[in-house]
Amino acid sequence: GAAAVGTVCLLLGLTWGGQTYPWGSPQVIGILIAAALSFTSFVVVELRTREPIIPLDLFRNRIYATSALLSLALGAALFSIVVYLPLFIQNILGQSATSSGVVITPVTISLAIFASISGVVIARLGHFQGVGVFGAVVLTCGVALVTTMNTTSTLGEVTRYMIIVGVGMGIIQPVITVAAQNAVPQQRLGVGTAGINYLRSLGSTLATAVLATVVNTTFTHQVTRNLPAAARQLPPRAVQALTDQSFLTNAHYQQQVTQQLQDAAAATAPAGPNHAAAAAQAVQQVTTLLHQVLASSRQALFAGIHNAFIVALCICVGAVVITLFMRETTSAPQAATADTARRADDRADVTASVAASE
Repeated sequence: GAAAVGTVCLLLGLTWGGQTYPWGSPQVIGILIAAALSFTSFVVVELRTREPIIPLDLFRNRIYATSALLSLALGAALFSIVVYLPLFIQNILGQSATSSGVVITPVTISLAIFASISGVVIARLGHFQGVGVFGAVVLTCGVALVTTMNTTSTLGEVTRYMIIVGVGMGIIQPVITVAAQNAVPQQRLGVGTAGINYLRSLGSTLATAVLATVVNTTFTHQVTRNLPAAARQLPPRAVQALTDQSFLTNAHYQQQVTQQLQDAAAATAPAGPNHAAAAAQAVQQVTTLLHQVLASSRQALFAGIHNAFIVALCICVGAVVITLFMRETTSAPQAATADTARRADDRADVTASVAASE
């Protein structure tokens, strides 16, 4: 219960900060303090109870600790890409939702295929660290390529980059489970594996909240700074509507705001024989201005998503470093057998299915 409360409070704090409330506001500070207290109480209870949900003594094992940290990082990296790639494709490249789905599909397919291949390789070699390092490097290269995308990128480029991301993620997914299961006693296989899966889910959840803050903060700063001078002369409510991210991402909202501004512009035309021509000219001026605002908003959103991809790249670089510390052991109660690798493949397939549903 305390872990769930702490997670919710942390997510709220990261979501509110800089958007709903200032970072230094009592609301944000208070909710973050509540998150810290909740996690602290969770650790204290877990240390004292006879049958903890997640035995914290498992983290004293170097292999399990690195596996847990790697699971947290990869969960964050995967969802950083999966969540914001469709937004990039639809609102930056101007493609349809169907096209974004078509681009996401190769990620899940390549992830599942190479997770199976990775499991077989680990089972035959009897070693997993080298496979883990290779997978992390491939993943990092894929995300690095994703960060090079811009407003002129094609769907073909995006698809190729995402296949590389899926390959890297698929290679490294079984490594996490195999390493963790090699590090814990036989009787703790269940709870050890569950802990790894929980941290992967936690990483994806926290990444979604953190990157939402990055994207929204960047967008607000960029769109306000680059707003056309003529748009600044509009009433405050109109300026607020134009600088809202929904004006770019929500077609219905965009149409509604556009219609209201055009009607208001037409109403300013003086009465007389030239009223119709003056009203048409005013509407045209507003339409031109809105096109400029949309272009500015698109650049601002691109900057925000690009920053999110940069964060994902940093996480992947951290994952490479973590795999270097994932030492193997030959004294573990269970070796990296084909059965262990097969179970890791199954979990990787589930991860791919979850990513596809997102």
